[in-house]
Amino acid sequence: MRAIVLVSGVVQGVGFRPFVYRIAVANDLKGYVRNRGDAGVEIVVQGADESVEKFLSDLKARKPPLASYDSIDVAYPEHLNELRTFSILESSEERELAGSVIPPDVSIYMLWGKIGGARGCSHVGKAL
Repeated sequence: MRAIVLVSGVVQGVGFRPFVYRIAVANDLKGYVRNRGDAGVEIVVQGADESVEKFLSDLKARKPPLASYDSIDVAYPEHLNELRTFSILESSEERELAGSVIPPDVSIYMLWGKIGGARGCSHVGKAL
């Protein structure tokens, strides 16, 4: 079975493609994931029916901490060629939706974790 999945929402710049890679490989699927020019993500997975269904269930039930889904659209085309591996591809300029949804505070969140959260900030809890 092959599925083409288009995910929109906050799914770029939040570790979403590595997350997709991990659950695809864990479900023994072949295919790819790539960012689209419209701030969405395209996923193509191919494998046993049960594996594809488990992948879709995992994708819908879990997500990286900073990601949020607006929509997950799935199509099941006839597959034309066999895919040999699962990979993260370079971003595409293909657009289906307008606009961009990149969370503005991702770098602040990542920095916060690197400096130890509240433990690393001497002014936390003090009046400024």
